Amino acid sequence: MLTVGVYGTAFWADHVHLPGYRDHPEVELVGVCGRRPEPTRALADRFGIAAFGSFDEMLAQVDVVSLAVPPSVQPELATRAAEAGKHLMLEKPLAADLATAERLCAAIEAGGGAAVCFLTRLFVPAVADFMATAPDFGARTAEAEFRSGALLEGSPYATSDWRQDERGVLWDATPHPISVLVQSCGPVTEVTAEIVGRGHVVLTGSHAGGAESRIEVDLADPTTTLTERYRLYRGEDRIDLAEFPYDRNEAFSNAIGTLVARVADGGAAGRDLDLPMHIMRILDAAAASLDHGGRVTVAGAAAG
Repeated sequence: MLTVGVYGTAFWADHVHLPGYRDHPEVELVGVCGRRPEPTRALADRFGIAAFGSFDEMLAQVDVVSLAVPPSVQPELATRAAEAGKHLMLEKPLAADLATAERLCAAIEAGGGAAVCFLTRLFVPAVADFMATAPDFGARTAEAEFRSGALLEGSPYATSDWRQDERGVLWDATPHPISVLVQSCGPVTEVTAEIVGRGHVVLTGSHAGGAESRIEVDLADPTTTLTERYRLYRGEDRIDLAEFPYDRNEAFSNAIGTLVARVADGGAAGRDLDLPMHIMRILDAAAASLDHGGRVTVAGAAAG
């Protein structure tokens, strides 16, 4: 059975990573580690696990390192874990910039461990079913809408500095609809981005198969806890995904199962980070569009 250590002590570690491993039958949650000893000990006591005094101490005692940290922090820790031959559960985005993400993926490949990036929608059954059938529909246009009050007072993310940054919405939430539309319509070859307001961004993109898409994400909407919709069009025909059940703990349990399977599988396929890396390239192009305006080509995307 795989042993797991979680690095991170904020909301996502407390409410998703730690209970997910505790309750999963195929892994053993060994301990938790964080920058500050007080919350680390509090979580360790609550979950009945070890409070590791350092990241290196955790590395020495686990098979899997699960990271629940900001994207600026994740690559350095993940690289150290990969170099130690550990398996990894990563958060999105992989890093705060494309070059760092590329170096991280190279380290994971060289280290030989399995890795999963927890792009949550990929592990929601209703969304996975939609994405499995969508490519056969052959959409010519696609729309995605993602709204929540995640940045507003009272949210567990209200004090998250990187999310509250002017471009935090781009890096934090757009990977969700991007992952769905890429799986449904193919890789994105070009993208335009516009910041509409606080926590509010619009992306328009071209896909390799010829589809055009529009993604709107607003994390400062006081009218909803979470509203998420997808629509694919082909002439007068349309397919929709809306008001589907989303349970983050169920999704994380499914992600753990995927990681366990990748460890058992071994080989290059078990370390497949192609989709999260494509999302990083889309985000990098979107950031360039915000900097300079206009439509920007996404690196490495096939123009099918």
